Amino acid sequence: MNSHHHLRIIHYILLTFIFTVGSAFFLHFEYYPKYQFITVLATVTAYILWGFSHHASERRLSWGVITEYLLLGFVVVLMFAAVLNIRL
Repeated sequence: MNSHHHLRIIHYILLTFIFTVGSAFFLHFEYYPKYQFITVLATVTAYILWGFSHHASERRLSWGVITEYLLLGFVVVLMFAAVLNIRL
């Protein structure tokens, strides 16, 4: 395996870690919707930064990719705000 393949594996392990930790904190704060929302914000931010880093390392980072990650993050935050009854 070449170093590019190793980097890709590390990126996806990191992404799995981001979502695992985010899920664990979300469940930990089951009775505290504000803390759950903060967890969602942190997880989405980490996901967006991960996406930028991943695509930059693949030499595929573009304004389209940046916009896609930002819009997806925004939609996820809005959905969780609605479900958790958080007023923005």
